[in-house]
Amino acid sequence: VKLALGESKLLSVTAEPAGADISDIVWSCDKEKILSVDQQGNVSALAAGTATVTASTPAGASASCTVEVGRRAADKEDFVFSQERSFPYDGQAKSPTLLSFPEGMELSIRYLASDGSPLAGVPSQPGSYSICIDVAEDKRFEAVQGITDSAWNFTIEQGSQQPLGITGQPDSVCFGQAF
Repeated sequence: VKLALGESKLLSVTAEPAGADISDIVWSCDKEKILSVDQQGNVSALAAGTATVTASTPAGASASCTVEVGRRAADKEDFVFSQERSFPYDGQAKSPTLLSFPEGMELSIRYLASDGSPLAGVPSQPGSYSICIDVAEDKRFEAVQGITDSAWNFTIEQGSQQPLGITGQPDSVCFGQAF
């Protein structure tokens, strides 16, 4: 497991054999200046280095994992977007919303058209788009450009054309599309 300074993560234990009692797990860490762990398995990175976290039961069973703390490269799992991937066209900018990312991370979001060409901003025209994230280097994260995931792709759908009805006797008629 790799954590950036200040980052936290919930560790879990799987019982073997299946159904074994793991209700009274005691969590511990061999280097408490590097990593803290609470009794639910939440680890928090305090300083750069490597520490071993151990989960043990009163019956004597135990499992350990090594946790590296320091700068790390961000990846697609660090980012959570809203689920909506199809938007109706109305001339307004549209995109899934970035719901979460590591606290304090400096990032920028870029948008690419379906042919891979970069856009100047958030798309507002019908088409298919992908999201690209660039992360700035700091004491916690390495600089990374172009983080993307096909699960973040989205479309702005052209509205269906609706027939226009004219009632009465108009002085003039203009033809066009309604969305």
